[in-house]
Amino acid sequence: MATRKPNNTNARSYSRVSKIYIDGEWVDPVTPATLDVINPTTEEPFATISMGSAADVDNAVVAAKMAFESFSNTTVQERIEMLSAILDEYGKRYDDIAAAISTDVATVLAIHVIIFGHACNIWSEGLAAVVCSHSELR
Repeated sequence: MATRKPNNTNARSYSRVSKIYIDGEWVDPVTPATLDVINPTTEEPFATISMGSAADVDNAVVAAKMAFESFSNTTVQERIEMLSAILDEYGKRYDDIAAAISTDVATVLAIHVIIFGHACNIWSEGLAAVVCSHSELR
């Protein structure tokens, strides 16, 4: 099977991710392998991503278990601050995330802007409810 190459007219938006995210950093996979992500509308690749192996999963599980040791000792307030920081980062990348989802599933961008925005609002409201209801924070 021939490997498809990105459409040169859209080369600026073509993305290559050669690393995987484990233990708070981007690392090379144990066994390098890639996958072209295909836009279902154009049937052209719009990204190439790095694939993880079973060994990468094992490394991620070890990292998660180690992270849980310290995370399990954090206060509710610290966890809320972490989640708020994540939501802030999503907000900064809102347009990028909506565009990536739209390209990946070949739907109208406006739909994803609405859905992603609604999801962020629900998450933010849920976080606020936790803050307001938790006895440690009163």
